[in-house]
Amino acid sequence: LPILFPQQSGLYEYKVFGCLADCPPRQFVDFYMDLDFRKCWDPYTKELYEKKCDGEKVVYSEVAYSFFLSNRDYVYIRECREMDVNGKKIWVVLAQAVTVPQ
Repeated sequence: LPILFPQQSGLYEYKVFGCLADCPPRQFVDFYMDLDFRKCWDPYTKELYEKKCDGEKVVYSEVAYSFFLSNRDYVYIRECREMDVNGKKIWVVLAQAVTVPQ
């Protein structure tokens, strides 16, 4: 576990893999990348926007969890890559937490 829970930060690192059999990949990518739509369906989203910082698009999200958890702030960069692998279209969404002075 030292790799997944580095002592210097005290935060977990993780990757998520999954399969949505009844959701076409392009539809899922559109769903994930649409911040305005997320505000409509996610009741825990208190604030969510994208802003340019140091030439990169940075996403800020404040999540207001239920009574037993504190609000959380998330700041991250993300991108979507569309690739052709052996004639198959593949979408990869990458997101990484960042710290910005703003």
